[in-house]
Amino acid sequence: MPTAFARIAADQLSGNVIWIVENANIVSRGPMPSWFQKFFRGSSKAKAVKPLGDATINLAAHPVVNLQPKFVIEDPAVLPVWFDFSADHGKPATYDGVFWGIEPWGEYLYYLAGAFQKNHKGLLLFGTAPFEVRAERNFETDAISARLQDADRAQEQAHSSKSWQGMTVEDACHRLLLDAQALGSEYWIGSFKDGSSDILKGRSRLSFGRRFQTGEPQVEVIYERYYPNTNEYGEAFIFEVKTLCWLAEVLVDDVIKLHEDVAANYLDVPPTRVSGATKM
Repeated sequence: MPTAFARIAADQLSGNVIWIVENANIVSRGPMPSWFQKFFRGSSKAKAVKPLGDATINLAAHPVVNLQPKFVIEDPAVLPVWFDFSADHGKPATYDGVFWGIEPWGEYLYYLAGAFQKNHKGLLLFGTAPFEVRAERNFETDAISARLQDADRAQEQAHSSKSWQGMTVEDACHRLLLDAQALGSEYWIGSFKDGSSDILKGRSRLSFGRRFQTGEPQVEVIYERYYPNTNEYGEAFIFEVKTLCWLAEVLVDDVIKLHEDVAANYLDVPPTRVSGATKM
């Protein structure tokens, strides 16, 4: 153990800190340096974890969970709501203990709705809900970079046409994907509302395509906003609300309405520190 070390006592009311370095006769009083504030508060970034073994071994070692929906949305489809945290909530859920079939990448779950299948441990099987809404926040540098690149490319391709209005998911896909395929694309991307295209202010779009596994028509609606490294905690993050529906007979307008109702709660997310996410 070193003969000299620092004891730090913070004044919770003034925000000042007293620095006392023993055996060096140095005492300093003043504002807490910004670098120390970040260290003192910790980080919202995910903890890197390594699986015990393959999926069978990992599932066998996983404890049974008892996830129960908070309430159920009845229209335009039956959607159990598993989480419904406010934008300033300090302890949102993570993928651990919630999802199976997806490797976590530092996600914090604020809202989750969908009729997911469950495995025998009670975990929700990722991607099995035919209609889901998910609101999540991410602080991982590589995840943010990938999302920003994908988002910018998609935004550049967005059409202004709203010819899908009044159509079901199936009819809209049948019509719009013909146009997309003529241009060499597997997706039709468009805007559904007037507003900003700046991700720093928040932007929205929708995408029509077909499920890779089954070829079923689907629509995805996204709201995204990037918060750069300028807040008091010094942590950049991205917040996204994603709504995915592959129920053929549901109206696209109804999918958008539900998405907008959820996204309205997350248009301005405060820079609160959170913890608990993992990354594989």
